[in-house]
Amino acid sequence: MKEIIKEIIEFDLDEGRMDYLDDMIDVFSKDGCEMVDILFDRFLKKYYADIDVSNERMTINLTDEEGHVLSFKENIMPTKDELENQIYEKMSQENAAFLAEMKTKSPDEIISRAYEIACRDNLLMLFEDETSLSERQLAVLTEFEHPLSQLYTDWLSHDTDEMDAFRDSIACCADDILRKRVEEKYRDPAQPIYPNTRSEAVVRGEVFEWMASRDRTLTCAGAFEKGATNAYNDGKLSAFLKEWTNTYGKDRCMFVLACTMRQRTGDERFYPPARQAAGRFAALQKQMGGHTDVFAVDNHSCVINAAMEQLAKPERSKEKPVAQRKQSEPER
Repeated sequence: MKEIIKEIIEFDLDEGRMDYLDDMIDVFSKDGCEMVDILFDRFLKKYYADIDVSNERMTINLTDEEGHVLSFKENIMPTKDELENQIYEKMSQENAAFLAEMKTKSPDEIISRAYEIACRDNLLMLFEDETSLSERQLAVLTEFEHPLSQLYTDWLSHDTDEMDAFRDSIACCADDILRKRVEEKYRDPAQPIYPNTRSEAVVRGEVFEWMASRDRTLTCAGAFEKGATNAYNDGKLSAFLKEWTNTYGKDRCMFVLACTMRQRTGDERFYPPARQAAGRFAALQKQMGGHTDVFAVDNHSCVINAAMEQLAKPERSKEKPVAQRKQSEPER
């Protein structure tokens, strides 16, 4: 407290007067700087004090026998916490009295004033914790005899269209349901990757599909990034890939690997079979606007190559009998 008061004092003191000042500061209370202590009485015997309280501040002018004036000010306005507690207690008592009165009314009248009861309760709730109001705003509210009634009346006077709030709430409810359904749909491993850009999805009204597919692909990439390298080093890559593709779908998994290979164009550690398999997704990557690097993983290129080759093997094995059949057909 001493340091705070000293900072706002506007005069020069010699060493002797500073001792007196220390004595004087010791007897000032934090809230009001009231001169109530014997030490201050002793100090006043040496000086004539002129005290002025205005604008929520206390000004004390001290004049000695030689005409030297000592002047300092102390803020005596209640703190923000004190004002908030004061207004909350006042509004709580007011609301308790209001509810007690409501209990004496008929059921029909209570129902007719249900909106007022709810609004008053909400307004009071806003003051249970720290508010965003300034000290001056809080001080104004404390001046009202019935602040809660004043706030409710002021609320009614505003041109507020509650129907807009209801419309927003209805839209949010419907969106939440749609979002959950779409997310569930894209958890199906057989669900194809959403092929369009976000801007196209907005036009088509398919933003939830775009978001769900994107999130699923990112989760798919994260699963590979987390477990593939250890599986590769332990000789268990095949088992890992089986579980991975069963969870996210083979196309989505290969798409993640293709996006990674596309990001590392020119990497010689990707062999032709892997590059050929990755090429299947070039058109899809272009249709998605080319912004597919976000799906790339950080695993070593050898791990990426081995995974892509294994996932591409069934496709090549299906194509092989066709090639053999063409070779066995006689030329015409």
